[in-house]
Amino acid sequence: MKAEITWLDDPEVFRLGQIPVHSDHQFYPNYSEMKRGDSSLISSLNGTWKFSFADTPMERPQEFYQVGYDTTDFDDIKVPSHIELNGYGQIQYINTLYPWEGKFFRRPAYVPDESDPQMGMFSEGLDNTVGAYVKEFKIPDNFKDHRISVEFGGVERAMYLWINGHFLGYCEDSFAPSEYDLTPYLDEAGINTIAVEVFKHSTASFIEDQDMFRFSGIFRDVNLVARPKIHVEDLTIRPTLADDFKTGQLEVVTKLTGSEIAGAIVKLVAVDGDGNTIFEHQQPASEQIEFDSPALANVHLWDNLDPYLYSLTIEIRDHAGNLVEVVPYDFGFRKIEIKDKVILLNGERLKLNGVNRHEWSAESGRVISMAEMQADMTTIKQNNINAVRTCHYMDQIPWYYMCDQNGIYMMAENNLESHGSWQKMGAVEPSYNVPGSSPHWLHAVLNRAQNNYETFKNHTSILFWSLGMNRMLAMTSQQ
Repeated sequence: MKAEITWLDDPEVFRLGQIPVHSDHQFYPNYSEMKRGDSSLISSLNGTWKFSFADTPMERPQEFYQVGYDTTDFDDIKVPSHIELNGYGQIQYINTLYPWEGKFFRRPAYVPDESDPQMGMFSEGLDNTVGAYVKEFKIPDNFKDHRISVEFGGVERAMYLWINGHFLGYCEDSFAPSEYDLTPYLDEAGINTIAVEVFKHSTASFIEDQDMFRFSGIFRDVNLVARPKIHVEDLTIRPTLADDFKTGQLEVVTKLTGSEIAGAIVKLVAVDGDGNTIFEHQQPASEQIEFDSPALANVHLWDNLDPYLYSLTIEIRDHAGNLVEVVPYDFGFRKIEIKDKVILLNGERLKLNGVNRHEWSAESGRVISMAEMQADMTTIKQNNINAVRTCHYMDQIPWYYMCDQNGIYMMAENNLESHGSWQKMGAVEPSYNVPGSSPHWLHAVLNRAQNNYETFKNHTSILFWSLGMNRMLAMTSQQ
């Protein structure tokens, strides 16, 4: 596949070459690493990258991704960070208007082709700044003979990716993790070169019109990921609670990938908060495993005042009995329902004292540390706040675990806002309503909802799912 800059102008091109979205579970090669919470199967690519900034797409170094390209004149940039906070481009804070209003006339492309007057509105945009990132790295010794991918936690706004000169993929959902298989193109013994091209604007800008600072760049962690020869690719955990609010059951669905599934054994063990086993199950491995636990009596419920969590561990051993992978995940039993127009949690009326929360650091923008997340959580608890909405996008993964552990009720919001297209406030121009009912936006909208749900579907703290904020409700959103 060859990278095409005109994808920036096409709302129907938003995701190419990515590994399918999956749950946010962690995995380890053994129990000692699991107990430490530090997996040797993850290697960070954070740090200093070579960087070139261009004011327009036409001025960018178009061949920078090629192996051996001379980056002597490139600057150094810290990853993760915002391009604008490194002194490039212009910092903008905007609410409703699109960043180009008053300078450039743009309306969403619907059927892009050479005769479309909107063709080139971003690929040739005079306000579309570009960042070219390059980093060299070696594969860790323990990664060899594994399938190896690279995961980006967040990149604003549209990114193209190459490894050793080979084009790998394209992504436009700025706040969703995106992952790409590097295996076929890696040099396990030598130096590898990863190249990322980031454009500030694309058609995604029409549906990422949030009231906030508009930045660009690689602003979340970048990691190399090694998958074992048998791997839990996706995990679904569904704790259910009977009407007596005492009897629970756990449904577990796992999807396995790898070359040695045949003959392997999968073991599931669930324990309570004191380490007592509540059930244990073992069976031959297959690409998909579905398991329903027996009825569990007198389960301890999860809520804001008592965020009690159980722990599930999935163990995989190969045909010879060797431990291959361990996957832990904490879960809670709770039941949310609506009766007589009243929202109930565990049979009691749900009372929310909530806030909207942006990811924000006074020093580094939306590049926030674990310490800053913990400080936010401390502030929330000290002020008797029990609920938080992730306005207006998917947050960093650790935040959802913190909310599980601290009993904070969550509204998990999708990265979708387009009020600049329809909230005209008396302007003479009619609204043009993105995404509206246009089929050209349908798959991009559904993809963003899927990214949000599939990543965070196992978190006990999520009581509500938000499909987005300030976007024109129509057939596209309803689907």
